Amino acid sequence: MKILVVSTQISGHGGIPRFTRNVIEQLESREDTTVKIVSLNDSEQQYHGARRNKILFVFKFIYLLVKMRPDQIICNHLHLVRLSFFKFLSPSTFWQVVIHGREAWPLRKELKWYYPKIDRFWAVSSYTKRTFAQSNGVAEERIKIVLLTTPDLWETNINNLSYSPFFISVSRLEKEIYKGVDKTIEAIHQHEAEMRAFGYKYIIVGDGDDLQRHIDLVNNYKLSDIISFKSQISDVELKELYRTTSCSILPSQREGFGLVFLEAMAFKKAVIGCKNCGSEDVIEHGITGYLISPEEDEIWKHMQLLMKQPELFKLMGEAGYLKREKEFKGEKTRENMEKLLDISGN
Repeated sequence: MKILVVSTQISGHGGIPRFTRNVIEQLESREDTTVKIVSLNDSEQQYHGARRNKILFVFKFIYLLVKMRPDQIICNHLHLVRLSFFKFLSPSTFWQVVIHGREAWPLRKELKWYYPKIDRFWAVSSYTKRTFAQSNGVAEERIKIVLLTTPDLWETNINNLSYSPFFISVSRLEKEIYKGVDKTIEAIHQHEAEMRAFGYKYIIVGDGDDLQRHIDLVNNYKLSDIISFKSQISDVELKELYRTTSCSILPSQREGFGLVFLEAMAFKKAVIGCKNCGSEDVIEHGITGYLISPEEDEIWKHMQLLMKQPELFKLMGEAGYLKREKEFKGEKTRENMEKLLDISGN
């Protein structure tokens, strides 16, 4: 089977790039599969990177489409449905498009013309599947759930964990993307004395065009001794933070799924995310962590619950680890991928 993966971005710590890298890893592990990749925002040669040049990106895509004549195309973002305009260049190719979260929830009038050209959509959560179908008029049978998982290199020695007194948020910090990191900073500011009394800190891992605003917020509140930032770190460094943290928190109300929660669960850590979004598929409220509303009082309430009862960090982390092992890795995700790649019955 020949598969062309079309990507917005593959490098970086964002959830979509990490998801895409994992899909590519699963595809390349299949003995009968040849995988080629073209990426808009990357520069690496192995990705046929277009260096953020949209015209070059389209030319590279057309070149690979015509030369490769792939059996399947997998686009890693809804915005890439526009490329289906070139479907006539390889009419027999089966098109699949991944839908993640906020980009797929509202009605997208400018994209609806392309939807009939797409053979199948992959939704990263049941919430995204349901919402995309309702708002955009796409039949649910054309949308399949793709089970997210962490790549094999993410496996760790779970006998060497610690629960140091700090929370961690791992996210892109971009102006048009709401992740709730600023709300968490505000919550800590409003309860600064208690946070210091508990002896906990907060580490934010990420970069983007909204990073400086978050840094300024921390500096203005004079919280730099208990809130710190780490940008452009390696996977080794990130895994070390997960290994030693007590909890992963990302109160993002527009989260399509929340791969960062699975990453934390791999290290037996409690997680805090938002309800009424894709995070509901991975977080069980009160068992593996908390599903909350993205308001400062709610954020602090649940951080405080954990800090007052630190044994919950480990109990919820254990439950999260078991959920990840059972539902989001191994044979289950491999079987899911095989079903997605089987186009015989659509």
